[in-house]
Amino acid sequence: MSGRAPVMTRLKRLTELQALAARSNLPDNQRQQIADVVERIASEVERRVGVLKALRDSLPGPVERALAFLTLCGNDMLPAGRVRNAAQEIVLSTIAQPGFLAHYLAKMRGAGRAEGRDPERAMAELLRLLESAGISRETGLNAIAA
Repeated sequence: MSGRAPVMTRLKRLTELQALAARSNLPDNQRQQIADVVERIASEVERRVGVLKALRDSLPGPVERALAFLTLCGNDMLPAGRVRNAAQEIVLSTIAQPGFLAHYLAKMRGAGRAEGRDPERAMAELLRLLESAGISRETGLNAIAA
């Protein structure tokens, strides 16, 4: 894996390697060792580059931030472990901000999306995104209600 590849490409490749190892016929202990090494490498890449902080700080508002990080987690762009957990924590702290849900519903309405016309559909879509990002429905709802 070349250090010249963009950081998100490197993290995606690590995620793919981690998934490949998990699906392999290797003994459990070897699969776990590979997963641990991949996690350490991903954590080091993120620590050096600070891509999560940079992305968090570059997004204009909480809705954009939550949707971007939900996409990263939900599309398997981040390996399981510390880096994905950090991204999930950013989502949870973002959706826990006062007014997040109102801003999210307004953004969905403003985007002309079908789920934006119906708050229940917009909420169902948000819960689907949370679950695809590895955040349980209950945890997501608790964060929003906080």
